[in-house]
Amino acid sequence: MNAFQMNTMRGVSGLFCVLIVLVSFEFLEGVSNAGTVVYDRLSVRGQSPAHGTVSPMIPSATEPQPAPSGLAVPADSRQIPRQIPRQDAAPPSLLPYTSQYASSVRSDGFAYPSHPSYSQSASLPPIELEPETLTGAECINYGSWKNQIRQTYEWQMFPDGLIWPAYLAGVKESRFRGVFNRDDQLGWIWDITLGGRTGILRYGNRNSVLPSGMQLDIEGAAMTRLALDKDRDVEATDYRFGLPLTFGNERWQFKFSYYHVSCHLGDEYMLRYMKEHPDENGHGTLPRRINYYRDSLVFGIAFRPHRDVRLYGEVEYAVYAGEMTERFQMQVGAEYTPLYPANRARGVPFLAVNGLFLEELDFGGSVCVQVGWMWRGRRNQAFRIGFEYFYGADDQYEFFDDTNSKCGLGVWYDF
Repeated sequence: MNAFQMNTMRGVSGLFCVLIVLVSFEFLEGVSNAGTVVYDRLSVRGQSPAHGTVSPMIPSATEPQPAPSGLAVPADSRQIPRQIPRQDAAPPSLLPYTSQYASSVRSDGFAYPSHPSYSQSASLPPIELEPETLTGAECINYGSWKNQIRQTYEWQMFPDGLIWPAYLAGVKESRFRGVFNRDDQLGWIWDITLGGRTGILRYGNRNSVLPSGMQLDIEGAAMTRLALDKDRDVEATDYRFGLPLTFGNERWQFKFSYYHVSCHLGDEYMLRYMKEHPDENGHGTLPRRINYYRDSLVFGIAFRPHRDVRLYGEVEYAVYAGEMTERFQMQVGAEYTPLYPANRARGVPFLAVNGLFLEELDFGGSVCVQVGWMWRGRRNQAFRIGFEYFYGADDQYEFFDDTNSKCGLGVWYDF
Protein backbone atom coordinates (compact mmCIF):
# COMPACT_ATOMS: atom_id res chain seq x y z
CA MET A 1 0.00 0.00 0.00
CA ASN A 2 1.55 3.30 -1.14
CA ALA A 3 1.57 6.60 0.74
CA PHE A 4 -1.42 7.97 -1.15
CA GLN A 5 -3.57 4.96 -0.29
CA MET A 6 -2.46 5.17 3.34
CA ASN A 7 -3.48 8.83 3.50
CA THR A 8 -6.79 7.96 1.86
CA MET A 9 -7.53 5.26 4.43
CA ARG A 10 -6.62 7.66 7.25
CA GLY A 11 -8.95 10.29 5.83
CA VAL A 12 -11.86 7.85 5.52
CA SER A 13 -11.21 6.58 9.06
CA GLY A 14 -11.23 10.14 10.34
CA LEU A 15 -14.57 10.84 8.66
CA PHE A 16 -16.08 7.73 10.24
CA CYS A 17 -14.86 8.95 13.64
CA VAL A 18 -16.60 12.27 13.00
CA LEU A 19 -19.77 10.35 12.10
CA ILE A 20 -19.63 8.40 15.37
CA VAL A 21 -19.18 11.61 17.38
CA LEU A 22 -22.11 13.31 15.63
CA VAL A 23 -24.40 10.32 16.17
CA SER A 24 -23.40 10.13 19.84
CA PHE A 25 -24.07 13.84 20.31
CA GLU A 26 -27.48 13.52 18.66
CA PHE A 27 -28.36 10.53 20.85
CA LEU A 28 -27.34 12.32 24.06
CA GLU A 29 -29.29 15.40 22.99
CA GLY A 30 -32.36 13.23 22.42
CA VAL A 31 -31.99 11.68 25.88
CA SER A 32 -31.65 15.09 27.53
CA ASN A 33 -34.77 16.33 25.76
CA ALA A 34 -36.81 13.22 26.54
CA GLY A 35 -38.71 14.98 29.32
CA THR A 36 -39.42 18.21 27.49
CA VAL A 37 -42.72 18.44 25.67
CA VAL A 38 -45.21 21.05 24.62
CA TYR A 39 -48.83 20.44 23.81
CA ASP A 40 -50.77 21.63 20.81
CA ARG A 41 -54.52 21.39 20.93
CA LEU A 42 -55.38 19.14 18.00
CA SER A 43 -58.42 16.93 17.93
CA VAL A 44 -57.30 13.51 16.75
CA ARG A 45 -59.95 10.90 16.17
CA GLY A 46 -59.25 7.27 16.84
CA GLN A 47 -55.75 7.62 18.36
CA SER A 48 -54.77 5.61 21.40
CA PRO A 49 -52.24 6.71 24.03
CA ALA A 50 -50.92 3.16 23.97
CA HIS A 51 -49.33 3.91 20.63
CA GLY A 52 -47.02 6.41 22.24
CA THR A 53 -47.89 9.02 19.64
CA VAL A 54 -50.47 11.18 21.42
CA SER A 55 -51.11 11.66 25.10
CA PRO A 56 -54.22 13.22 26.64
CA MET A 57 -54.00 15.89 29.35
CA ILE A 58 -56.64 15.84 32.07
CA PRO A 59 -57.08 19.05 34.09
CA SER A 60 -57.00 19.02 37.83
CA ALA A 61 -60.39 18.44 39.44
CA THR A 62 -59.69 21.21 41.97
CA GLU A 63 -58.96 23.82 39.33
CA PRO A 64 -61.83 23.89 36.83
CA GLN A 65 -61.12 25.86 33.68
CA PRO A 66 -64.09 27.59 32.04
CA ALA A 67 -64.33 27.74 28.29
CA PRO A 68 -64.15 31.17 26.68
CA SER A 69 -67.42 32.46 25.38
CA GLY A 70 -68.26 31.34 21.88
CA LEU A 71 -65.53 28.71 21.73
CA ALA A 72 -66.56 25.11 21.20
CA VAL A 73 -64.00 22.50 22.14
CA PRO A 74 -64.54 18.73 21.95
CA ALA A 75 -63.90 16.97 25.21
CA ASP A 76 -61.91 14.41 23.26
CA SER A 77 -59.16 16.98 22.65
CA ARG A 78 -55.70 15.51 22.79
CA GLN A 79 -52.28 16.99 22.54
CA ILE A 80 -49.24 16.25 20.46
CA PRO A 81 -45.79 16.50 22.10
CA ARG A 82 -43.19 18.93 20.86
CA GLN A 83 -39.84 20.11 22.16
CA ILE A 84 -40.44 22.98 24.59
CA PRO A 85 -39.89 22.73 28.37
CA ARG A 86 -42.81 21.24 30.25
CA GLN A 87 -43.19 24.21 32.58
CA ASP A 88 -44.01 26.43 29.59
CA ALA A 89 -46.43 23.94 28.08
CA ALA A 90 -50.19 23.88 28.14
CA PRO A 91 -51.27 27.13 29.86
CA PRO A 92 -54.36 26.64 32.01
CA SER A 93 -56.53 28.46 29.48
CA LEU A 94 -55.75 25.79 26.88
CA LEU A 95 -56.71 22.73 28.91
CA PRO A 96 -59.79 20.71 27.93
CA TYR A 97 -63.02 22.01 29.40
CA THR A 98 -64.53 19.05 31.18
CA SER A 99 -65.51 20.39 34.59
CA GLN A 100 -67.72 23.44 34.17
CA TYR A 101 -69.66 22.37 31.12
CA ALA A 102 -70.97 18.86 30.70
CA SER A 103 -70.38 17.01 27.47
CA SER A 104 -72.72 14.86 25.46
CA VAL A 105 -71.59 12.03 23.22
CA ARG A 106 -73.34 11.55 19.90
CA SER A 107 -73.57 8.40 17.87
CA ASP A 108 -70.52 9.37 15.82
CA GLY A 109 -68.29 8.94 18.87
CA PHE A 110 -67.44 12.63 19.35
CA ALA A 111 -68.05 14.47 22.61
CA TYR A 112 -69.70 17.90 22.32
CA PRO A 113 -69.78 20.53 25.11
CA SER A 114 -73.18 21.73 26.28
CA HIS A 115 -72.11 25.37 26.46
CA PRO A 116 -74.95 27.62 25.18
CA SER A 117 -72.79 29.02 22.41
CA TYR A 118 -72.36 25.51 21.08
CA SER A 119 -76.05 24.81 20.54
CA GLN A 120 -76.14 26.24 17.04
CA SER A 121 -73.18 24.19 15.82
CA ALA A 122 -73.97 20.95 17.65
CA SER A 123 -75.90 19.63 14.69
CA LEU A 124 -73.02 20.18 12.27
CA PRO A 125 -70.64 17.31 11.44
CA PRO A 126 -67.29 17.37 13.22
CA ILE A 127 -64.35 18.99 11.49
CA GLU A 128 -61.56 16.49 10.95
CA LEU A 129 -58.02 17.70 10.38
CA GLU A 130 -56.50 16.98 7.00
CA PRO A 131 -53.62 14.49 7.18
CA GLU A 132 -51.12 17.00 5.84
CA THR A 133 -51.98 19.26 8.78
CA LEU A 134 -50.53 16.63 11.08
CA THR A 135 -47.62 15.37 9.05
CA GLY A 136 -45.68 18.37 7.86
CA ALA A 137 -42.07 18.58 8.92
CA GLU A 138 -42.98 21.26 11.44
CA CYS A 139 -45.35 18.86 13.26
CA ILE A 140 -42.89 16.07 14.02
CA ASN A 141 -41.05 15.89 17.32
CA TYR A 142 -37.52 15.20 16.14
CA GLY A 143 -36.35 14.57 19.68
CA SER A 144 -38.21 11.26 19.76
CA TRP A 145 -37.94 8.49 17.19
CA LYS A 146 -41.43 7.07 17.78
CA ASN A 147 -43.35 10.31 18.20
CA GLN A 148 -45.29 10.36 14.93
CA ILE A 149 -49.01 10.39 14.36
CA ARG A 150 -50.26 7.13 12.90
CA GLN A 151 -52.12 7.84 9.71
CA THR A 152 -54.33 5.82 7.47
CA TYR A 153 -53.07 4.66 4.09
CA GLU A 154 -54.61 6.15 0.96
CA TRP A 155 -53.89 6.52 -2.75
CA GLN A 156 -52.05 9.73 -3.68
CA MET A 157 -50.99 11.15 -7.02
CA PHE A 158 -47.67 13.03 -7.01
CA PRO A 159 -46.99 12.58 -3.27
CA ASP A 160 -44.55 14.71 -1.30
CA GLY A 161 -41.32 13.03 -0.28
CA LEU A 162 -39.67 9.75 -1.25
CA ILE A 163 -39.77 6.41 0.55
CA TRP A 164 -36.35 5.65 -0.95
CA PRO A 165 -34.29 8.87 -1.18
CA ALA A 166 -31.33 9.09 -3.54
CA TYR A 167 -27.93 8.16 -2.11
CA LEU A 168 -26.22 11.35 -0.98
CA ALA A 169 -22.74 10.20 -2.04
CA GLY A 170 -23.95 8.23 -5.07
CA VAL A 171 -22.28 9.78 -8.11
CA LYS A 172 -24.71 8.03 -10.51
CA GLU A 173 -27.92 9.22 -8.83
CA SER A 174 -30.51 11.41 -10.60
CA ARG A 175 -30.38 14.94 -9.16
CA PHE A 176 -29.03 18.42 -9.80
CA ARG A 177 -25.31 18.38 -9.07
CA GLY A 178 -22.22 20.42 -9.80
CA VAL A 179 -18.80 19.54 -8.38
CA PHE A 180 -15.55 21.35 -9.21
CA ASN A 181 -12.92 18.63 -8.88
CA ARG A 182 -9.16 18.54 -9.09
CA ASP A 183 -8.09 15.22 -10.64
CA ASP A 184 -4.53 13.98 -10.27
CA GLN A 185 -4.42 13.05 -13.98
CA LEU A 186 -7.09 15.15 -15.72
CA GLY A 187 -6.52 18.45 -13.94
CA TRP A 188 -9.53 20.66 -13.19
CA ILE A 189 -12.83 19.11 -14.23
CA TRP A 190 -16.47 19.98 -13.67
CA ASP A 191 -18.77 17.02 -12.94
CA ILE A 192 -22.38 17.97 -13.65
CA THR A 193 -25.65 16.08 -13.27
CA LEU A 194 -28.85 17.54 -14.71
CA GLY A 195 -31.90 15.58 -13.64
CA GLY A 196 -34.12 14.61 -10.77
CA ARG A 197 -36.51 12.14 -9.26
CA THR A 198 -40.08 12.51 -8.08
CA GLY A 199 -42.99 10.38 -6.91
CA ILE A 200 -45.85 9.54 -9.26
CA LEU A 201 -48.17 7.37 -7.18
CA ARG A 202 -48.24 6.30 -3.53
CA TYR A 203 -50.43 4.04 -1.48
CA GLY A 204 -49.49 5.07 2.04
CA ASN A 205 -49.54 7.92 4.50
CA ARG A 206 -48.92 11.61 3.80
CA ASN A 207 -45.70 11.93 5.75
CA SER A 208 -43.15 13.72 3.57
CA VAL A 209 -40.14 13.16 5.86
CA LEU A 210 -40.28 9.44 6.64
CA PRO A 211 -43.20 8.18 4.54
CA SER A 212 -44.66 4.69 4.82
CA GLY A 213 -46.35 2.63 2.15
CA MET A 214 -45.70 1.75 -1.48
CA GLN A 215 -44.62 4.30 -4.07
CA LEU A 216 -43.79 4.44 -7.78
CA ASP A 217 -41.17 7.02 -8.78
CA ILE A 218 -39.73 8.26 -12.05
CA GLU A 219 -36.22 9.58 -12.56
CA GLY A 220 -33.80 10.64 -15.24
CA ALA A 221 -30.51 12.46 -15.58
CA ALA A 222 -27.63 13.37 -17.86
CA MET A 223 -24.25 13.10 -16.13
CA THR A 224 -21.52 14.95 -17.98
CA ARG A 225 -17.91 15.98 -17.47
CA LEU A 226 -16.34 19.23 -18.65
CA ALA A 227 -12.56 19.63 -18.94
CA LEU A 228 -11.98 23.09 -17.47
CA ASP A 229 -8.33 23.11 -18.59
CA LYS A 230 -9.36 22.25 -22.18
CA ASP A 231 -11.78 25.07 -23.05
CA ARG A 232 -14.52 23.28 -21.09
CA ASP A 233 -14.76 20.48 -23.63
CA VAL A 234 -17.41 17.83 -23.00
CA GLU A 235 -15.47 14.61 -22.46
CA ALA A 236 -18.30 12.14 -21.89
CA THR A 237 -21.91 11.91 -20.80
CA ASP A 238 -23.88 9.10 -19.17
CA TYR A 239 -27.66 9.06 -19.54
CA ARG A 240 -29.92 7.39 -17.01
CA PHE A 241 -33.64 6.64 -16.84
CA GLY A 242 -35.42 4.68 -14.14
CA LEU A 243 -38.75 3.57 -12.69
CA PRO A 244 -38.21 2.63 -9.01
CA LEU A 245 -40.96 0.86 -7.08
CA THR A 246 -40.32 1.33 -3.36
CA PHE A 247 -41.82 -0.02 -0.14
CA GLY A 248 -41.13 0.83 3.47
CA ASN A 249 -41.79 2.51 6.78
CA GLU A 250 -39.75 4.70 9.12
CA ARG A 251 -37.05 2.06 9.70
CA TRP A 252 -36.98 -0.36 6.74
CA GLN A 253 -37.16 0.48 3.05
CA PHE A 254 -37.03 -1.76 -0.02
CA LYS A 255 -36.53 -0.94 -3.69
CA PHE A 256 -37.22 -2.88 -6.88
CA SER A 257 -36.54 -0.90 -10.01
CA TYR A 258 -35.71 -0.84 -13.69
CA TYR A 259 -32.86 1.33 -15.00
CA HIS A 260 -31.43 2.12 -18.40
CA VAL A 261 -27.93 3.61 -18.59
CA SER A 262 -26.10 4.48 -21.81
CA CYS A 263 -22.74 6.21 -22.24
CA HIS A 264 -21.35 8.46 -24.96
CA LEU A 265 -18.05 10.17 -25.72
CA GLY A 266 -18.10 13.92 -26.27
CA ASP A 267 -17.50 15.22 -29.80
CA GLU A 268 -15.08 17.86 -28.53
CA TYR A 269 -13.09 15.22 -26.68
CA MET A 270 -12.79 13.07 -29.82
CA LEU A 271 -11.62 16.01 -31.95
CA ARG A 272 -9.05 17.02 -29.36
CA TYR A 273 -7.82 13.44 -29.04
CA MET A 274 -7.34 13.17 -32.81
CA LYS A 275 -5.19 16.31 -32.79
CA GLU A 276 -3.11 15.13 -29.85
CA HIS A 277 -2.59 11.57 -31.16
CA PRO A 278 -1.69 11.56 -34.88
CA ASP A 279 -0.71 8.33 -36.59
CA GLU A 280 2.50 7.73 -38.54
CA ASN A 281 1.00 9.44 -41.58
CA GLY A 282 0.01 12.51 -39.61
CA HIS A 283 -3.66 11.65 -39.53
CA GLY A 284 -5.58 11.80 -36.31
CA THR A 285 -6.56 8.58 -34.57
CA LEU A 286 -9.92 8.16 -32.92
CA PRO A 287 -10.06 7.43 -29.19
CA ARG A 288 -11.43 4.15 -27.96
CA ARG A 289 -15.19 4.19 -27.85
CA ILE A 290 -17.20 1.37 -26.31
CA ASN A 291 -20.92 0.79 -26.65
CA TYR A 292 -21.52 0.66 -22.90
CA TYR A 293 -25.16 0.37 -21.90
CA ARG A 294 -27.21 -1.45 -19.29
CA ASP A 295 -30.89 -2.35 -18.98
CA SER A 296 -30.97 -3.50 -15.39
CA LEU A 297 -33.18 -4.78 -12.61
CA VAL A 298 -32.19 -3.59 -9.14
CA PHE A 299 -33.11 -4.80 -5.66
CA GLY A 300 -32.12 -2.74 -2.63
CA ILE A 301 -32.58 -2.71 1.16
CA ALA A 302 -32.11 0.23 3.52
CA PHE A 303 -32.29 0.40 7.31
CA ARG A 304 -32.32 3.27 9.81
CA PRO A 305 -30.82 2.15 13.16
CA HIS A 306 -31.29 5.76 14.28
CA ARG A 307 -33.63 8.35 12.85
CA ASP A 308 -30.66 10.32 11.43
CA VAL A 309 -28.56 7.38 10.19
CA ARG A 310 -29.23 5.33 7.07
CA LEU A 311 -27.48 2.16 5.91
CA TYR A 312 -28.20 0.71 2.48
CA GLY A 313 -27.15 -1.82 -0.11
CA GLU A 314 -28.33 -2.89 -3.55
CA VAL A 315 -27.61 -5.48 -6.22
CA GLU A 316 -28.07 -4.74 -9.93
CA TYR A 317 -28.39 -7.31 -12.71
CA ALA A 318 -28.20 -6.19 -16.35
CA VAL A 319 -30.78 -8.06 -18.42
CA TYR A 320 -29.30 -6.48 -21.54
CA ALA A 321 -25.70 -5.29 -21.61
CA GLY A 322 -23.44 -3.68 -24.19
CA GLU A 323 -19.84 -3.99 -25.23
CA MET A 324 -17.37 -4.72 -22.40
CA THR A 325 -20.33 -4.64 -20.00
CA GLU A 326 -20.82 -7.38 -17.43
CA ARG A 327 -24.05 -8.27 -15.67
CA PHE A 328 -23.62 -7.41 -11.99
CA GLN A 329 -23.04 -4.25 -10.00
CA MET A 330 -23.30 -3.68 -6.25
CA GLN A 331 -23.61 -0.55 -4.15
CA VAL A 332 -23.36 -0.02 -0.39
CA GLY A 333 -23.22 3.06 1.77
CA ALA A 334 -23.96 4.93 4.98
CA GLU A 335 -25.36 8.41 5.62
CA TYR A 336 -25.71 10.73 8.58
CA THR A 337 -28.40 13.32 7.76
CA PRO A 338 -30.25 14.86 10.73
CA LEU A 339 -33.99 15.20 10.31
CA TYR A 340 -35.19 18.56 11.55
CA PRO A 341 -38.14 20.94 11.09
CA ALA A 342 -38.26 22.48 7.64
CA ASN A 343 -37.34 26.05 6.74
CA ARG A 344 -34.63 26.39 9.37
CA ALA A 345 -32.07 28.80 7.97
CA ARG A 346 -29.24 27.36 10.02
CA GLY A 347 -29.33 23.92 8.36
CA VAL A 348 -27.55 20.80 9.63
CA PRO A 349 -24.32 18.92 8.87
CA PHE A 350 -24.27 15.75 6.79
CA LEU A 351 -21.77 12.97 6.14
CA ALA A 352 -22.11 10.25 3.50
CA VAL A 353 -20.01 7.36 2.15
CA ASN A 354 -20.83 5.31 -0.96
CA GLY A 355 -19.10 2.34 -2.58
CA LEU A 356 -19.80 1.15 -6.15
CA PHE A 357 -18.45 -2.25 -7.28
CA LEU A 358 -18.38 -3.48 -10.90
CA GLU A 359 -18.15 -7.03 -12.20
CA GLU A 360 -16.12 -5.64 -15.13
CA LEU A 361 -13.34 -4.95 -12.60
CA ASP A 362 -13.74 -8.22 -10.67
CA PHE A 363 -15.89 -6.28 -8.21
CA GLY A 364 -13.36 -3.58 -7.71
CA GLY A 365 -14.80 -0.12 -7.99
CA SER A 366 -14.83 3.28 -6.36
CA VAL A 367 -15.56 5.02 -3.09
CA CYS A 368 -17.00 8.51 -2.65
CA VAL A 369 -17.03 10.47 0.62
CA GLN A 370 -18.97 13.69 1.15
CA VAL A 371 -19.22 16.06 4.11
CA GLY A 372 -20.94 19.42 4.29
CA TRP A 373 -24.06 21.37 5.21
CA MET A 374 -27.69 20.70 4.30
CA TRP A 375 -31.01 22.55 4.26
CA ARG A 376 -34.40 20.84 3.91
CA GLY A 377 -37.75 22.11 2.63
CA ARG A 378 -41.29 21.28 3.64
CA ARG A 379 -41.57 18.56 0.99
CA ASN A 380 -38.27 17.14 2.28
CA GLN A 381 -36.35 18.42 -0.72
CA ALA A 382 -32.70 19.01 0.16
CA PHE A 383 -30.03 21.50 -0.86
CA ARG A 384 -26.41 20.78 0.08
CA ILE A 385 -22.99 22.33 -0.19
CA GLY A 386 -19.86 20.49 0.78
CA PHE A 387 -16.62 18.68 0.05
CA GLU A 388 -16.35 15.50 -2.06
CA TYR A 389 -13.52 13.00 -2.34
CA PHE A 390 -13.60 10.27 -4.99
CA TYR A 391 -11.15 7.43 -5.59
CA GLY A 392 -11.33 4.38 -7.83
CA ALA A 393 -12.87 3.41 -11.16
CA ASP A 394 -13.77 6.41 -13.31
CA ASP A 395 -17.41 7.42 -12.77
CA GLN A 396 -17.84 8.01 -16.52
CA TYR A 397 -18.55 4.50 -17.82
CA GLU A 398 -16.76 5.18 -21.13
CA PHE A 399 -13.55 5.22 -19.06
CA PHE A 400 -14.61 2.70 -16.38
CA ASP A 401 -11.26 0.87 -16.48
CA ASP A 402 -9.30 4.06 -15.69
CA THR A 403 -8.49 4.98 -12.08
CA ASN A 404 -9.26 8.47 -10.82
CA SER A 405 -8.43 10.31 -7.63
CA LYS A 406 -10.18 13.65 -7.31
CA CYS A 407 -11.54 16.01 -4.70
CA GLY A 408 -13.41 19.27 -4.79
CA LEU A 409 -16.33 21.43 -3.71
CA GLY A 410 -19.88 20.89 -4.87
CA VAL A 411 -23.55 21.74 -4.61
CA TRP A 412 -26.42 19.24 -4.77
CA TYR A 413 -30.20 19.51 -4.93
CA ASP A 414 -32.65 16.63 -4.49
CA PHE A 415 -36.38 16.96 -5.14
